[in-house]
Amino acid sequence: MTEWFRETFEEEYLELYAHRDEEEAERTVGWLCTELELQQGKNVLDSPCGGGRHSRAFARRGFLTVGIDLSRDLLYHARIEHGRNERLLYVRGDLRALPVASNAFDLVTNLFSSFGYFETEEENMLALSELVRATRRGGWLVIDFMNEPHVRANLVERTERVTPDGWEVTEERRITGQPPRIEKHGRIRFPSGKMRRFYESVRLYTPEELSKAMQRMGLVNLRLFGDYAGTPYSSTAPRAIFMGQKP
Repeated sequence: MTEWFRETFEEEYLELYAHRDEEEAERTVGWLCTELELQQGKNVLDSPCGGGRHSRAFARRGFLTVGIDLSRDLLYHARIEHGRNERLLYVRGDLRALPVASNAFDLVTNLFSSFGYFETEEENMLALSELVRATRRGGWLVIDFMNEPHVRANLVERTERVTPDGWEVTEERRITGQPPRIEKHGRIRFPSGKMRRFYESVRLYTPEELSKAMQRMGLVNLRLFGDYAGTPYSSTAPRAIFMGQKP
């Protein structure tokens, strides 16, 4: 399996997920700040940050924020399309070797199912260890992931939709392999007639697996929620949002 994320997260990604917008990011960040009682002026790392919507929401609330992503296209969009903010810095980097100091951030976030991208368990656990390394003692790591039992019960194998810009998007999904991964094969037909295909493959961790992995990394006071409103976790919840504190 190639490193699919190097090609998938190009400029088209922002249109494909346009429904994940600034308003949703504001609600999510607002809830996180309330739940963790995060005070203005604290340091936040958002990795990977994608187009920067959560990073911007943190910066608007007065946090000193660093957004890290591997995609040059998404970082260009974040920097150019939304202007400068003195509290916000975007940096290109790989989750497996974050270009930040150890114990530097009061809050580290990994949002919108941005974990489990790598082919091997060793690489995925290396990414987790890097997120923990960047977290300051007493600080928090938040991982927002898909909820495995909900995904299995509600998987839609094929969808077709048209984006606001008139792109015809077909997506096919399946759960495959051991350990399991959720794969997506997609096709975009642009109004010009041009076609583009894309592919995603994410390790489908259970909540128990991720909780144990965070505990093995030394995190304590684990909390688990089922959505961005702070609803307690259940097997039918749409999300599995983990919070762990670094002692």
